[in-house]
Amino acid sequence: MRTPLLVSLIAATLVMPQAVIPATAGAAVGTWLEAEDGVLSGTVVESSVQGFSGTGYVAGFDQPTDEVTVTVPSSAGGLHDLTIRYAAPYGQKTASLSLNGGGLGDVTFPANPAFTELPAGKVLLVPGDNTVTITNNWGWYLIDAIRVTPSASRPPHQVTGALTDPAATAEAKGLMRYLADSYGKTTLSGQQDQASIDWVERNIGKVPAVGGYDLMDYSPSRVERGTVGRDVDHALAHDRRGGIVTMVWHWNAPSGLIDQPGKECGAASTPMPRCSTWPPRWPTPPRPTTGC
Repeated sequence: MRTPLLVSLIAATLVMPQAVIPATAGAAVGTWLEAEDGVLSGTVVESSVQGFSGTGYVAGFDQPTDEVTVTVPSSAGGLHDLTIRYAAPYGQKTASLSLNGGGLGDVTFPANPAFTELPAGKVLLVPGDNTVTITNNWGWYLIDAIRVTPSASRPPHQVTGALTDPAATAEAKGLMRYLADSYGKTTLSGQQDQASIDWVERNIGKVPAVGGYDLMDYSPSRVERGTVGRDVDHALAHDRRGGIVTMVWHWNAPSGLIDQPGKECGAASTPMPRCSTWPPRWPTPPRPTTGC
C-alpha cells in the first residue's frame, strides 16, 4: 500500500501494544524480601530508626557505587509490580534501579522520616531467580524491603484511526487509517537519516518503511557556513518509493550567530543553555559532596 507524503514535526511511528506475560505465583511473590538479607556493596545494616521490618534496614548510601541487591527467588516469570519500603528522613531523594544487571531507571523517594511503601514501577521477571539492585544516585535514604506482585492484565488499547484535527488532509487521514489497520499486527521499521536508510538497504536488502529527515541544514546560520540542505529531496524520493516520511527541525541560531565558545546560541538578553550540550546546562545549585 502506498502512503502519500505526510510532512509533520512529530515522527509518525507505530506503537505496538506491550505484551503482558501472565505472572504465575512463585515462592517470593507478594512476600516482603528484606534488604538486610541482600548483597551489600558499600552499604551497611542499621536498626536505630524504628518501624522497620525484619532485623534492620540498609543505610550508608553516600557514594556513587553504594548499592544493595535483593534476590527474588524461584519466580515463574512474567510482569510484576515492584514496591519498595523505604524512609527518607533527609528530604526527597532519588535511587537508581536495576533488574538482573540491566538498568530500570530511577525512582524518587518523597521525603518521609518513617518507613513507608512506594510503588516503583513494573519489572519483567524471568523464570527462576531474579535480582533487584538499588544503587545510590542521590543517596541518603534507607531501604527496608522490596516486594513483587503479579501485574494485573491490561485491556487492549482502543485505536480508532480518528484524527483530532477536523481539517486534516486526505493524505493524513489515509496514513492514520493505515497505521490503525496495522496496529497490533505489524511493526514498521524506520531510520532517522538518509545515510542510515541507505545502509539498511545496502546490507539488509530492504528499505525501512519510515524515513526520518531533518531540516537543520536549512537553518540560516548553517547555510551561512556552507551547508546545503538535502533532506527535502530525500523525503520526496522516499515518498515516491511508497515510504512514510517524518520531518523534524533541529533549529539552529538564525543569522548573526555569535560563534564563540559559550555563546553558541547567538545573542540573547537572558541566560540561555549552551547548545553544544545535551541536556541543556541551566545554572543549578551545586550538589553537596558531603552530608545529606
